[in-house]
Amino acid sequence: MVLVMGLEWIFVLTIKLEFRVESMRF
Repeated sequence: MVLVMGLEWIFVLTIKLEFRVESMRF
């Protein structure tokens, strides 16, 4: 269960980073 939580956090963090990069482009 802990591993699943960790993977979800990593997935969310990567999405947030990508969103920030795209927002900075515009």
